[in-house]
Amino acid sequence: MAIKIRGTVAGFAVDLTLEGVDKRSLADIAASLGEGISQVKTTSEASLDEQETAPQTPVSTTTMGSEKARQMALAHINVQGEISSCDLINYLSANGISDGAIKRALLLLRQGGEVDTAHADSGQQRIYKSRSV
Repeated sequence: MAIKIRGTVAGFAVDLTLEGVDKRSLADIAASLGEGISQVKTTSEASLDEQETAPQTPVSTTTMGSEKARQMALAHINVQGEISSCDLINYLSANGISDGAIKRALLLLRQGGEVDTAHADSGQQRIYKSRSV
């Protein structure tokens, strides 16, 4: 079975095809995404090619988890004043936020203008700085 994923993530268009996925794997993927799935369509590989030309409704991947993570991260940055991306990820992870929600939250923070970001001396991670300090 093939899975076709189309939609937007943080304003970027996504068009992805996963080949060789069985029904059990699909169920596991859907369960891990939880409320982040707003629309699910299953197709066979034969009908996938026919569907290529059909217009698709974008799938929203914004979840309550990433918004909660963004709010938690913003509050933590405001308390700390300045924090590395590694420390921020560890904080959110320790509070039960999923990896996907953390990635989306950090992207939303960088794009939202609520915090200032800079690269650390090593260039390997970002430093998030509160604008309220």
